[in-house]
Amino acid sequence: MRIREVMHGTGLSKKSIHHYIQEGLLKPKADANGYFDFSEDDLERLILIRQLRDLDIPVKDILRILNHPETAIFILAYHRRKLRRRKELLKWQYEKISALEKKLVSVPPMTQLACIYENRQAFSFPPEDSLPIDDVDAEIIACHFWGNRMRSLELTEYRKYLYGRLQQRIITHQTKENVALRNYLCSLKPPEIVSEYFLTKDQLYEELLCLTPDRYPEYSDKIISAIAENLGKPAWIFAWKKYYHCYLYPSSVYYDDETNIQLFSEILPEYKTYQENARACCSYVFHHFNSKSGAALKDSLLKALDGYMDLNSSHHMILLGLYAFKLQKTDRRHDSSSA
Repeated sequence: MRIREVMHGTGLSKKSIHHYIQEGLLKPKADANGYFDFSEDDLERLILIRQLRDLDIPVKDILRILNHPETAIFILAYHRRKLRRRKELLKWQYEKISALEKKLVSVPPMTQLACIYENRQAFSFPPEDSLPIDDVDAEIIACHFWGNRMRSLELTEYRKYLYGRLQQRIITHQTKENVALRNYLCSLKPPEIVSEYFLTKDQLYEELLCLTPDRYPEYSDKIISAIAENLGKPAWIFAWKKYYHCYLYPSSVYYDDETNIQLFSEILPEYKTYQENARACCSYVFHHFNSKSGAALKDSLLKALDGYMDLNSSHHMILLGLYAFKLQKTDRRHDSSSA
């Protein structure tokens, strides 16, 4: 279809359509004369683009959503949190102004400004990371850990119920680890959401899911070799320490929670196999560290990470993090600037 038909079908101007093409949001075919020939998919894509632009989602973020649909919920939630925060600020400002008005009418005019000055300590809008976890936060945390697995499933009512229980547990268990996860995930901007770690973390799941018990030693040795290699990279050590308390350790606690495992195994039975394989390999690595042959590597690990690793914790899943954790682009830039 020609551009006039697309303009009529989407309500977009010719200038806007050309702008979105230039920005890479769609790539319609061109005929022999160089005129764009739009398909039905192009039309639907432009309708989606318009809907997101009507919500003030930036073009760059729309491009990220179109290129990486699995990140859509995180990017939209990022903008929803901004709107929610703005709404909370407006409400707080309204209440403060109303309270001041009531106080000012009760005192003589000459002392009104003094009244405002005396109450300066009350004028402090609470930071977002000090607030309790709410349903929006729980949705983001649950989707981060389970979202990719859920997309491939038929969402029966029972599965929706179980997934809702996973989200509700996050709200009812306001642990320091869950709060740290919320603060970290909610601090990510769209460019950070579309990162190597978030887009490739499923590789570990697929590897462990396919393991058979006879391959546990081989795979565990692979983890041990990767850990030894990572400890020789200053940028990796820097990044590990940067993300350990805010993300890596809280993630291992969340993944290792027995109720979470039970609930998601009911949603996706194969997850139980993944957990069994993961725990078996982590146990193998843990025992290696506490053996004579692994003592030197254990000492190097504890020295290099210097308090950013607790091998005696019951959450041995953190050992998988030592294997799977990759450098982000921002951390590589830090490494090159410090070299």
